[in-house]
Amino acid sequence: MRGLLYRVGEGPPTLTDIDIDTPRPDEVLVRVQAAGVCHSDLQFMETRETSTPRGLYGMYGAKREARLQPGITERRTEEREADMLVMGHEPCGTVLEVGSAVRAVVPGDRVIAIGMSNCGRCRSCLAGLPHLCLTLPRRSPSDTPRLSWQGRRVTQFANVGAFAEQILVHETSLVKIGDDIPAPAAAILGCCVATGVGSAMNTARVTPFSSVAVFGTGGIGMSALQGSSICGAGTVIAVDPSPGKRELARTLGATHVIDPGSGDPVDAILEITAGQGVDFSFETTAIPEVAQQAYDVLGLRGRLTCLSSAPADIRTVVSGERVVQGSYLGSTRPQTDIPYYLDLYRQGRLHLDEMVGKCIAPDEFESVEEILAAGSAARVVIDFEG
Repeated sequence: MRGLLYRVGEGPPTLTDIDIDTPRPDEVLVRVQAAGVCHSDLQFMETRETSTPRGLYGMYGAKREARLQPGITERRTEEREADMLVMGHEPCGTVLEVGSAVRAVVPGDRVIAIGMSNCGRCRSCLAGLPHLCLTLPRRSPSDTPRLSWQGRRVTQFANVGAFAEQILVHETSLVKIGDDIPAPAAAILGCCVATGVGSAMNTARVTPFSSVAVFGTGGIGMSALQGSSICGAGTVIAVDPSPGKRELARTLGATHVIDPGSGDPVDAILEITAGQGVDFSFETTAIPEVAQQAYDVLGLRGRLTCLSSAPADIRTVVSGERVVQGSYLGSTRPQTDIPYYLDLYRQGRLHLDEMVGKCIAPDEFESVEEILAAGSAARVVIDFEG
């Protein structure tokens, strides 16, 4: 099969013939139709190229992380040390082949993949928190790799490796979807929508008539904004420097939009809320200074949900009874949450098509950064069938 092979230190991924293994008993082979490009993919490659941590990758290797989530840590250690990877973790496709123990899907089923798998037996899974699975079913670095190039191991980013014509993943990474969902819209469900909508519905639990501020309206921020609106928030404020994204945010449910380049967004939000601050805020930019602003706009008992960075100064957390919390993958329970989001899409309440700003061919990958920088797309999707 062909895939976008990222060789560390050799520039952007290039379309290359890559060998893919056959499914083990609990694995599924999927033909990819489309794959969303997440900022996490770009931040990871930038981190590997420059040794300057971006976003979540500043936390790679933390000792406490290793103690709390050994499965995640093993995966991230492999990614940090790998020479070659296939990036991407937001694919939509069709099942080609299943392992002997797989029961959830059959060949011909349409599926999306999410960058997590789960054992169903550890403490987190039994508590209904599969996104925090402690063992994370996967092939270990000492096992036969799922992907290889000229006999050398190729690591699947996020255990998915979606920037390829095929993926080979653990069955719990997949969610079956209907044939009525366009591939580009379905693809982004696996990360940005699950993370953003889930952060509002599952993690923060936005309440009706509440006030919300979303800092950054890329794919995740735009999804957090929509999730807040679906929860019934009365005031939804979007903060983004891109005019195009601010305009899209209004279309998708923002009641107010703010250009942080035109003045202090904290002052602007306090003015909108008559000095009271917001009930909920979301940080989606991976910029610590922005995370601080997202904290500073909280009202009494306000709740900040951090999706990629955190504020440095939370001295008023006690006196204001404020809450600062993280959200990993939107606290997603894939097999129940994704079908619910699909129903919201069918009802016209969750807008996915509008978030896909552009579809590109695999060999146009180098244009992604330019497209995103222009602010013309909340999400760029790679079309493997065009």
